[in-house]
Amino acid sequence: MRSSFAEQFRKLVRDYERLKVREVDGRDCWYEIERLHQRIEKLLGEVRHWSAVMEQELQGRWDLQQLVRKSDWSGDALQLFWNDQLQFYESRLNQWMLQMEPESQRCVVNISVRKMLMLLRLARDVELLPDDPLKHAFVFITKHFRTAQQEQISYESIRKKYSQMDSVAIAEVEGLLRECLKKLAEYKKNL
Repeated sequence: MRSSFAEQFRKLVRDYERLKVREVDGRDCWYEIERLHQRIEKLLGEVRHWSAVMEQELQGRWDLQQLVRKSDWSGDALQLFWNDQLQFYESRLNQWMLQMEPESQRCVVNISVRKMLMLLRLARDVELLPDDPLKHAFVFITKHFRTAQQEQISYESIRKKYSQMDSVAIAEVEGLLRECLKKLAEYKKNL
């Protein structure tokens, strides 16, 4: 995965700072300043391309929104469009955030959202977590986690899935917990 613009920029500044304290000694220093220049040009080109794509997508969404405003849609259709618009903007804002603040990237978990929610439910039921409003846990999950299949976990989606237990998810979480118990036994054995 390509590093974010912010990370690339920090590397450029770091390399520039190194050049500032360097002695001018023949061709090597000129080669390095030319290389720095080329890296800056490359980064600017990537930023321009990324920005152009984002502008084109935003213009398309704006045009679509103007068409919807002029049409007579049912309440259900408008709600679907509204939800789609919110999802689009959330996705674009997250892309922007990843470029500007790469530290805000989410932790990837190798389990499904259903399994994660089942573990959350278990943690609450055995009082590992306090009985605070679920909203706080849901917001934390959406801000800090993602799955291998899902870059962005939706608050609404997990709010709905939390109460939908099924036997398959329960069996999978049981298997996961058995594996955890085996690991704990192994750790204990190695003490």
